[in-house]
Amino acid sequence: MKKIKSKPIKLCLITCLMAALAITCMLTSAGGVLAADKPGVVAQYPIDKSGNVSVDTAVYVTFNCDVEASYLLGVNIQGNGTQLPGVMVALNGRMLSLSHPGDFDYETEYKVTVPAGSVFNYVYNDEYNWSFVTEPTTNNDDDDNNNGSGGG
Repeated sequence: MKKIKSKPIKLCLITCLMAALAITCMLTSAGGVLAADKPGVVAQYPIDKSGNVSVDTAVYVTFNCDVEASYLLGVNIQGNGTQLPGVMVALNGRMLSLSHPGDFDYETEYKVTVPAGSVFNYVYNDEYNWSFVTEPTTNNDDDDNNNGSGGG
């Protein structure tokens, strides 16, 4: 019988350990958060359940880690239960921004939804939603002062 040399086994063990170390290094971001952690929301704007929000406000959500787009078509804004048309979604690192044509309506409750699976960082996100209410209308229109007398 031939004697089995242990050198190939040691080499294989060392290679496996180095690979495990490399994978661990790749999974750890600069902030010390494992990239394999599920993306979670750390901030959103407007703040959840806030009121008197400007009708021309920006809308965005910030995640705990850089994420990539998976399926952004489901990300939406609803006003009084109706989905707003023309909502555009942009993703840059940790921030997901939503824009829409025109201003929001006054005195309206809006709900923003980021469905599960919209973004990922080795693992997909859970669904996240939040709501806000826009400011009341202000009527500063001078045309309302017309008394109908037809003057002249």
